[in-house]
Amino acid sequence: MRDIELRLIGHQSPDGTLRWSDNVALTEAVHTLIYRLTREVVEKPGLGRAARVVERLSEVRVGLETGSTRMVFTVGDEELVIDDQWAEEVDRSFWSLVESMNDNVCPPGTLPTIAAAMDDFVNGITRAAPKVEISIAGHEPILTDTRRLSRQPWQDAALRPTEERQVTGELQMVDLHSAHFRLQDLVGNRIELIDVLEPQQAAPLIGQRVTATGLFTIGDGQRRSRLEKVTVTAATPLEGILAVPREIDLGALLAEAAALPPLAPMELPDDEFEAFLAAIHE
Repeated sequence: MRDIELRLIGHQSPDGTLRWSDNVALTEAVHTLIYRLTREVVEKPGLGRAARVVERLSEVRVGLETGSTRMVFTVGDEELVIDDQWAEEVDRSFWSLVESMNDNVCPPGTLPTIAAAMDDFVNGITRAAPKVEISIAGHEPILTDTRRLSRQPWQDAALRPTEERQVTGELQMVDLHSAHFRLQDLVGNRIELIDVLEPQQAAPLIGQRVTATGLFTIGDGQRRSRLEKVTVTAATPLEGILAVPREIDLGALLAEAAALPPLAPMELPDDEFEAFLAAIHE
């Protein structure tokens, strides 16, 4: 577990209190950002696969110290035993975004979902106080003048056109709690299905051939390709596409074969027949 601290300088409420709307906006923004960063880290090759623990890894508790202007967000679950590599990677990603935010720049390659969460974060701290000091263990605090922050870089990245695409393959993994599924296409590519719509209805299709339709983001070498806001349906069986019946009646096939007229005898001239016999005896 670790803390992210926001010291609100010049906010309009008495020390130790915060307007309800500002509290809700900041808490939701921090939780969403940490959740999405955690999900990205967990899906990176080399760091393992633990989709079921993403919620616990990104759990956020918030407190406002008595008589203070400091909001403390405690991230993680103390009962969850994990490799610190995950938490460290999430913290590095978070701090890189904070540094970029202070320069009004969205880092190249930022996923639209992360950019949207950062837009909410910028909006939340801007509404809460004219100046905010942000700190996390292992880094020098950053004091930012929220009045000069721009949401535009994050909004532009969040609204980046994303192609809608259909992918067909075997549904291999289902997590109902997070609505995160995984599909393997016909050539072996594994594609993450994020925010699956109506996951309870799609879950029974695990192990079957399905068609997933959603907003497509291609993988970048570190992360798998993904579909977001996904609809999962049973795919047309291959035998239907190939016009092959699902079940073949062997008895009917034998009866059809027996009903065929006999083949006409092969007629060969004597010289060709003699050449054939000579060839098979060589």
